[in-house]
Amino acid sequence: MFASDPIPDQHDIDFIVTSRYPSIYQKYQTGFPDEIDCPSCDHPVYFRHAFMEIQSIIKNDKPSTINKIQFDYAEFFSRANHVVSVGYSFPKDDIINSVFIRNLKIRKDDLGRQCKLTFIGSPKPDYFSKTWYRVGKLKKKEREDLQQTLAVAREIFGENIRLNFMGFPDVLKRTSLDDILKYH
Repeated sequence: MFASDPIPDQHDIDFIVTSRYPSIYQKYQTGFPDEIDCPSCDHPVYFRHAFMEIQSIIKNDKPSTINKIQFDYAEFFSRANHVVSVGYSFPKDDIINSVFIRNLKIRKDDLGRQCKLTFIGSPKPDYFSKTWYRVGKLKKKEREDLQQTLAVAREIFGENIRLNFMGFPDVLKRTSLDDILKYH
């Protein structure tokens, strides 16, 4: 999960103040910099609710605590047996996550195990009839739309990929969080 930076610099503040997200700045001013409202239901969500990547990774002068968080995240992530991607498309230019994902693959290959991927993508009404799809069951057009995402994902996860195109949080109307977290 990507979230706003817990240690914002002036550029971050300027962006938020002049953007369409004034509520984030208001929360920061009132002492809740880690509170983000769900865009669907307005329920507050906090950093403690998810293991996440913090955008500070691209800053040159980040505090050492952020480095520690990044290293802990890398260690945690590389041991995963199942990755749930909510809207993340595995872009090739995302160098940091690419390193984490490649490390995950190396560790799993060394152990003789494969990691599984649950991909929850943007809503596509043509794919609302079933909760989960496999790559081979997608229409040609959808495979082309997701070509880069699927190429990177298949390189790491092989055929152990299940896909959902209801979007989040709408996927929870069809299935439980437990089902999302337990790949079968």
